[in-house]
Amino acid sequence: MDKHIEARKERLMRRKGKGWLELILLRLSQYLAYLGGLVLVGITMMTVYSIIGRSLVKNDHILTLKAFGNELLAIPLQFLTWWRPIKGDVELTEIGTAIAICSFLPYCQMVRGNVLVDFFTNKAHPKVKAGMDVFANAIFTVIAATFTWRMSIQSQEMMTAAWKQSSMILKIPTWWGVLAATCFFAFLSLICFFTFLRSVREVANPDLSKLSENREVVTA
Repeated sequence: MDKHIEARKERLMRRKGKGWLELILLRLSQYLAYLGGLVLVGITMMTVYSIIGRSLVKNDHILTLKAFGNELLAIPLQFLTWWRPIKGDVELTEIGTAIAICSFLPYCQMVRGNVLVDFFTNKAHPKVKAGMDVFANAIFTVIAATFTWRMSIQSQEMMTAAWKQSSMILKIPTWWGVLAATCFFAFLSLICFFTFLRSVREVANPDLSKLSENREVVTA
């Protein structure tokens, strides 16, 4: 019990100094990442189910076992002849994976989880690192906003087109996935703009020791 109390106190101390907006954006990005994780889990389960139905449970496997005198091994498979791969599993995997990737980006940006090559800047002054963060977050904000702008136009054109694109097997409209990705990129743009402002605030912070503490991201 004491360990839980101490852990809770430590989390509260780490949260001290964070604004309400930062906590809200952090929680929203976390929930969005959880959603993407659930989508990936569902895709994994569907893929395993389809692989078993496509590869293991087949009539030719049953006939092969019987031909080689392994009738006892063929008996369990005979009760699983109903097992078939899910129709359109490849299409669902493509759409789900794209949505999951887009859902992870805001949280990764919020917690400074992007890959950094800091070989030359590892020993740089904290102010220099913070200044480079300002530049990087500004560039990322422009990129995310540009993607959101262009993807919103694309989704609108797909929705209003006379001939609507869809997947080959399940006939899922393509604009469904594009619209979902556009919403996620819009949230990513908001996160990038916030992290840009956060970096500017860190540069303006005269207390370098506090600056180093603020650069440590707390996710819980």
